[in-house]
Amino acid sequence: MLRIDGTFVARKVCGFGVYDDLPGSDRGNWGIGHGLWSADEHGADTGGVWFFGKASSNELDEGGNKDSPVLWQNVGDPDRSVFCELHKSAVGPSPRYSR
Repeated sequence: MLRIDGTFVARKVCGFGVYDDLPGSDRGNWGIGHGLWSADEHGADTGGVWFFGKASSNELDEGGNKDSPVLWQNVGDPDRSVFCELHKSAVGPSPRYSR
């Protein structure tokens, strides 16, 4: 959950585990970033969000649209095209993996 005051809480979602592809939980601050994968040869530069948690830090790229925003990151080998995706929902983000 991203809060307007610049804090976040992540509960059992990809991108916050010991490894990026494992679910994990964390809390801390968030801010606007450049986007890790979209800013280089992997796609259009869409920007991203930095997460500075108690356990670790991470950056997820922005995607989707205003009606269906998504935060995402590549998981593992970029040639495999496996992504961790966090989608907005009424209750909170719903993590999904896509290929």
